[in-house]
Amino acid sequence: MTSGTGSCTSTVTWAADDNYTEATRSQTTTAQKIAPTVTFTGRPRARPTRARLRGEHDEQLGDPGLHVGGVCSNLATAYTMISGTGSCTATVTWAADANYNGATRSQTTAAEKINPTVTFTGAPASAAYHSVFTVASTTNSSASPVYTSGGVCSNLGRPTR
Repeated sequence: MTSGTGSCTSTVTWAADDNYTEATRSQTTTAQKIAPTVTFTGRPRARPTRARLRGEHDEQLGDPGLHVGGVCSNLATAYTMISGTGSCTATVTWAADANYNGATRSQTTAAEKINPTVTFTGAPASAAYHSVFTVASTTNSSASPVYTSGGVCSNLGRPTR
């Protein structure tokens, strides 16, 4: 079958011989569309915030319609998590054509929080009794820092980051 629609007619003809007359017989077979095979690739079980996720399709059909829901956004097949909690659902839909039925598949990826990068500066390896030193920190997190002390030192104030 070279198409998923229409019909195929097979015809056989036998030539006449000394004992038989000529004979012709035909049979018609109707074409049927087939269900496409659809797979997602590139989906991890969970992805950290701001991580990139690539959803792809491996199919005989044309370009799919890509739809996204939840805590991610997409540009074509590249998905970006926009939150550290929740989940991202990617849905791909292929329209039917002359040879294939339509198909829709979805996959869900859980969002994960990422560990911030923190840099601490200013704390000396040792300090004299009653000396004062200032510490500072930087991070890629959007949270505000809270400075606490422990042991034989105390906080004089809350420095800004």
